[in-house]
Amino acid sequence: MRIIVCGILSRFRTSVNLTRSYCTTKTSVGWKSNEAPCKRLSLNQKHFSEGISDYVTSEVLKFSPSIPVEEAITPPASWYTQPQFHNLDKASVFRKHWIPVGRVDQLEEPGQYIAGFITDDPYLVTRDESGKLQAFYNICRHHATLLVDDNSGTVSKFQCPYHGWTYTLSGRLAKATRLRGIKNFNAKNFGLIPLEVTTWGPLVFIKLSTEVTNSSDELGERLKEVKTRLDKMGLDNLRFVERRHYRVNCNWKVFIDNYLDGGYHVEYAHKDLAGLIEPKDYKTEVFDGFSIQSSSGYKGEKEGQDRIGSAVLFSHVYPNLFINRYGPWLDFNYTYPIDSENCEVVFDWYLEKDAMNELNSIEKEAKIAEDIKASEKVQDEDIVLCERVQKGLRSTSFEWGRYAPRVEQADHKFHVELATDYRDYIKHMRPEVLKHSSRPGSLKATERRPSSYAPNENLQNEVVKLQSQVEIEKKAKKEAEEKYKQIVSKLDVVQHRLIDRNKEVEEEREAKEEVMKSNKTLQLTINKMEQYLRKKSTGSRFESTNVVDVVDVDMGGKVDIENIIKTENELEEKSRQLQREKQANEILEKRCKLLEKILKENNIHIESNELDKLNTQFANTELDF
Repeated sequence: MRIIVCGILSRFRTSVNLTRSYCTTKTSVGWKSNEAPCKRLSLNQKHFSEGISDYVTSEVLKFSPSIPVEEAITPPASWYTQPQFHNLDKASVFRKHWIPVGRVDQLEEPGQYIAGFITDDPYLVTRDESGKLQAFYNICRHHATLLVDDNSGTVSKFQCPYHGWTYTLSGRLAKATRLRGIKNFNAKNFGLIPLEVTTWGPLVFIKLSTEVTNSSDELGERLKEVKTRLDKMGLDNLRFVERRHYRVNCNWKVFIDNYLDGGYHVEYAHKDLAGLIEPKDYKTEVFDGFSIQSSSGYKGEKEGQDRIGSAVLFSHVYPNLFINRYGPWLDFNYTYPIDSENCEVVFDWYLEKDAMNELNSIEKEAKIAEDIKASEKVQDEDIVLCERVQKGLRSTSFEWGRYAPRVEQADHKFHVELATDYRDYIKHMRPEVLKHSSRPGSLKATERRPSSYAPNENLQNEVVKLQSQVEIEKKAKKEAEEKYKQIVSKLDVVQHRLIDRNKEVEEEREAKEEVMKSNKTLQLTINKMEQYLRKKSTGSRFESTNVVDVVDVDMGGKVDIENIIKTENELEEKSRQLQREKQANEILEKRCKLLEKILKENNIHIESNELDKLNTQFANTELDF
């Protein structure tokens, strides 16, 4: 008997020692403590840190958030299939951000509560005796038993079904029996572990991180644009109608991707819905932390107008909330990961308070059921698509894809936000890993990748090299374009100079032709005069009129010897000038060839006809290259 009692006491002391480390921290809600920050989270962080292998880090780095959607590849398949990434999602995404967990109308009275899981973490949210919202981990501080099992209910206190430890609605430990003899124990330090809680519109959000951020206002500020759009469509004039749960056999990110493709799949997968939305008007806008897709609604028969309305709005709030507004309806969708290849999707339908008032109660109930059935049909079609994608992602032949940049901007933005969270978490937990990584894929993993991925390793490395080469070529192209602009500017100046010079050359050519013509006439006259003088010296008789006639015919008058000599001197000067011009033209021809060489070295292509034109015009101009 003594042995049994000692064993029980020993076990109890052990549990007390362990629970001492599970202290509360100061948060924006819940009960406060002056003790050191909770060690429980540091244990979890250590666990996740050890799970961040070099393989996980290298897979994270394969997607670069800085590459634009037109050039980016999609995240590798490992993000959607490997259990290590499920752990990374829990640690870096769902513990960091505000997560929707329920509706404000579920917590109108003190003692009402909602409970559930975000990944592996159980939570409960309640309204305390003073009317204040409180959120806690749904675990007893004694041996971590779940305090409540139901998703919702009403209580006056939370009592552990295991050993009876009892907590008030504000989380304070009110009762713990049989603790006589316990040492170093203060009940004030063993209240429920609090969580941050806030509301936005009709929704309740909690944050699993116990760091003091005071960021409840940040959520409202971030979603200001969404609320502005929804207010115009009557966000406050709604009443809750129905909630449904779906288990989908795909990674939670696959379900998000399907929603964010900008209506890309609607005309192929949702034939009924495609006839109710105008695809030409479909518009996607991306912001920090959320995206908005909108389109004109139904313009046909009244039946379609009743459900879809004249405009539709689909918004995604990072990481896992969808808001859909159409006609008199609004529905919220929440996507929660279960494991690496399964998720839960929860739908809450709201209807405008004054909608369908022209119908009696039976007709209204039938119309509501009909509209929800039509909505659920779209949901069922999406589930089939997502599960097909998940099966394809398991194939060893697929590692990444590409984006349709005109419609999948929201998908790309979602992946950028994921990659940023992944990198921030790895940098925080393992700074030494990222310190030596200068580019995606540069990390040398110490852990072997599964052999099934081997065929794609070289291919991915090639992609990284090609992306780097593209960046270098883009830079070189930009520099070449700048040089080309400078050269074209100089060529414009040269062209104008060449035009002026061509006019001068043409005038000189015409003058030269005139001189040649005069020379020919003059030579003919000189020949006749020589003939006349020879005959005169031999005593031959000529009639003076004959000589005059000859001279008059050829020269148009009497010959002046001095003018002839002067003309000959002018011709000699013209000849020397033409020789100098010939030499100058040869120099310019060499410069044109130099220009062609410069263009070729700078990889600037000019069509052959344009180059011939430039070479023809490029003369009598000094250029400093």
